[in-house]
Amino acid sequence: MKQIPLTKGQVALVDDADYLWLSGYRWCFSSDGYAVNYYWDETGTKRKRSMHRLLMAEILEHRVPRDLQVDHINHQRIDNRRENLRLATRSQNQAYKGLQVNNTSGYKGVVPNRRKYEVRIRYQGKRFYLGLYTDPVKAALVYDGAARLLYADFAGVNFPDRPTPPEIEQLVIQRLKKKGIVLPRAVIGLSA
Repeated sequence: MKQIPLTKGQVALVDDADYLWLSGYRWCFSSDGYAVNYYWDETGTKRKRSMHRLLMAEILEHRVPRDLQVDHINHQRIDNRRENLRLATRSQNQAYKGLQVNNTSGYKGVVPNRRKYEVRIRYQGKRFYLGLYTDPVKAALVYDGAARLLYADFAGVNFPDRPTPPEIEQLVIQRLKKKGIVLPRAVIGLSA
């Protein structure tokens, strides 16, 4: 692993194999926390490109399709080692995000509601209600169970090192089925 200097005293992490060709560019630390550089296209228009998209294009050996995003697995936007990058749809990338700034419960997918905690999850552009709970930790575990079932490796969960308890997983499967969400066969097999 090597470091490429950016502006504002920051450094981007890259694999040794990518260091030489990437260090041939002048990289900046953007206001949204990414390593970027600027260039002029053939029409003379100033353009911005991000290091992570340039790297993914190198990995794929072609441009990253416009409908896909390059996700940083560890959420560190300037950690551009190949093992930390993956392609994601916008929906997957949004699911993997952490807590929103305006969150008041302290848990992703959990909202205080009349002395209880309401669980909601977004999936395929729709928001699904998963119940009210008196315990915020149980509510967070319900969210985690749903996120893991719906988003698999892209699930942004409250307790990444804590597996979903089987009874909560069964509850979540039942609720999701009631909502008409088709779960993968492997998941359906769990509920038998």
